[in-house]
Amino acid sequence: MSRIPEAFADGPAFVPYLAVGDPDYDSSKRYVEALARGGADVIELGLPFSEPVAEGGTIQEAIVRSLEGGMTPERFFEFVEELDVDVPLVCMTYYNLIYRYGGEDADRPRAFVERAAEVGIDGFVVPDLPAEEADPLREVCDEFDLDLIFIVAPTTRGDRLERIMSRVSGYVYVQARLGVTGARDDVSGRT
Repeated sequence: MSRIPEAFADGPAFVPYLAVGDPDYDSSKRYVEALARGGADVIELGLPFSEPVAEGGTIQEAIVRSLEGGMTPERFFEFVEELDVDVPLVCMTYYNLIYRYGGEDADRPRAFVERAAEVGIDGFVVPDLPAEEADPLREVCDEFDLDLIFIVAPTTRGDRLERIMSRVSGYVYVQARLGVTGARDDVSGRT
C-alpha cells in the first residue's frame, strides 16, 4: 500500500526531486538518503528519458549525465532496491519507458508497475500522460496499491480540473508557473 497519503496527513509536505544517476550512481544514493534523513516527506526519483520535453535546462543536463552514466529502467529499480530510506518514493518518468519495459512479450504497463512495486516505489508522476488517457496505467496502479499523481498547470480549469481530480491519487503536482521546469524569479499569479 502506498505510504504517500501519510506524508500529507498533517498538512503540506516537502517533496524534493532528484534525477537518479546524476552526477553518478553512488552520489545519487547518498543524496537521496541525506534528503530522507534531512526531513523530506516524499522523494521524487527521476528515471531519465532521452527526450525530457517537460524539463528545463538544469534537469535536462542532469538527465544527460545520468544517461551517459548508464542509467536504465532496470538499473533504476536496482538503485531503489538498494536505498536505505523510510519515506515514500515516487518515480517520475515518461510513459515511453513505462510502456516499453519488459520487451516484446511484456504485459504493458503491468510489467513496469509490478517491478516498481517490488522494489518499493509508492507512486508515479508521468508528465507526458494526460489524465484522460491514463486509464490503463491507473488500473494497474490501483491493483498494486500505488498512487498515480497528475500535474495541473496554473491554467487548468473547470471540467478538465475535475477530470484530473477524479483520477489522481497520492497528491496533485501543481506547477508554479507555465512552461518547463527550471529556475525563475517569479511564480504565476494564477497558481
